[in-house]
This record gives sequence, structure tokens and C-alpha cells, in this order.
Amino acid sequence: MGLIVSNLVLSNINYADAATLSAGSWLAGLPLANLQSSRMSKLARSTNDDAASSKFDVDLGATPVVVRVFGLFGHNFSQDATIRITAGASPGATTLDTGTVAAWQPVYGLWDREFEHPDWFSGRVSAAEAAATLPKVLYDFGLNHLHRYWRVEIVDTANAAGYVQCARLWMGPGWQPTINFDWGESLGWQPRDRAIETRSGARIAERLTPRRVFRFQLHELSDQEAFGRALEMNRALGSEGEIVVIPDPADAANAHRRNILGRVASWGDGIVDAALGKQVMTATVEERL
Repeated sequence: MGLIVSNLVLSNINYADAATLSAGSWLAGLPLANLQSSRMSKLARSTNDDAASSKFDVDLGATPVVVRVFGLFGHNFSQDATIRITAGASPGATTLDTGTVAAWQPVYGLWDREFEHPDWFSGRVSAAEAAATLPKVLYDFGLNHLHRYWRVEIVDTANAAGYVQCARLWMGPGWQPTINFDWGESLGWQPRDRAIETRSGARIAERLTPRRVFRFQLHELSDQEAFGRALEMNRALGSEGEIVVIPDPADAANAHRRNILGRVASWGDGIVDAALGKQVMTATVEERL
């Protein structure tokens, strides 16, 4: 996996699901409320690709909630799209302001691709590579924020589809263990292809979109982390609850490949007591499609 620069971040609570979403111009049949559904096939789609249409506001309510992780999953943003996230104590406030940033960050150096490749200078992933993974904009702010009002401004006026669409909005706290996961974590694609064999021996196959699977083990948890965070996460999520996993927040170049919105398919043997008062948690996360 390469050198780990920053400990992984886990987010298993999504306050966006209970928020009030407004502003912009969104199709009546594909409204902003669809961003609050865990079904990735439900989309929110702007009426056109004007910047005024593809923005939206989030009101998290009067009771303060913690947001460290922000995500938009299953979008159709073009390679030239930008996004800006602001937040504060009143609508439109900018106490938090990411500034205008590219929705697709550069991931390649100049000499990582053939000269005159369409994205040689920009360093961005190609449209084909972007489509191979669940497209996402995912931020770990690094700090907890208690702002009530948030604004998301998406600018993609050259989108070939003529509109902007997204499947899932995530806004929640993040847990970053004091000691990172053990060496030996794994990330791979889980095939979902189906095939039958005819009487003659020929195979008829249906190729389906594979999903990513990330396996890791936290081997140096303190009692407080193990029983105050990990065990509660185990209880709250079960096998079908949603979780966002950012294996290395500092690895911007591979974020689109490594970061996952998924479910915990296996919790191993639960919290295991290790030597010297340390606790162990093992998890296998399967991507949601």
C-alpha cells in the first residue's frame, strides 16, 4: 500500500440524512431528498448545468452535531467541475470555507503518462478511469465542526449531460485511532460476474460492476478506543449500516481509488484482548454500489 502518512479515518454516522436540503434547481422527480437515501440508484439531478441550479444548502438543525467528514458519492461531475463548501452559524456564512477547488484532483505526475495524453498536463484521471470507481468528492476536514448551516456550490457548466447529479450526501463525525492499522491491510476488487455453462461446455457470462473490499486490523487500541468507539461502532452498524473509510487522508493521489462508502461485511471475532492491555479490532468493508 506504500508509506502510510496519516492514520485512517472512520465515519459511521450521517447527520445529512435528517437535515433540511434546499436551494438550487432540482428536478421534481429527482429531488435533493434523494441524497438522503442509502439506495445509490436514487439520484438528485439539477434541472440544468447552470451554477445557480447545481448548488444546495444544508440545515443540520438547532441541536449541534459534529461534522468532520463530508462526501458526495455517485456524481457525474466532468473533469472540469469545481466545488466549494462553506459553513457557519447562519445561511451563507463562511466561518468554514474550503475555497473553490477542483472536484477531480490531479493524481498523476507529468511523466506518469505518455506525452500528449489528453490529461497529460492536468494530471487528472480520465473519464474512463473515473467511471471505473464510484465517483466521489470526499473531505476529511481534520477537525470537528459544529456549524448548523452549510452550502455546497458545484460549478460544472460544461457538463456534457447538461446537468449535475449525485446519489449520496454524507456529513458526519470521524474517528481517527491513535495508532494506525497493522501492516498487511488489503484492498481489492470483488468480482460480481455471473456465468452459466451450456451442455456443450460453452460459458455464457454477464459482466457486472465489481466492488472494492478493504480489510484491516487495528491492533493497538486502548481500552477507551476499543470499548468506547470500536465496540459501539460494531453495535450501531451491524452488517448493513453505512460507513465511510478513508485509509490515508494524506494520500490525495489515490483517494478516488482507496476511499470507500460501504458496509462492514465482517467484524472478525469482535474486540479481541491482546497482550499488554491492548485490544484488537478486525473489519472487512465492502463498497456500496
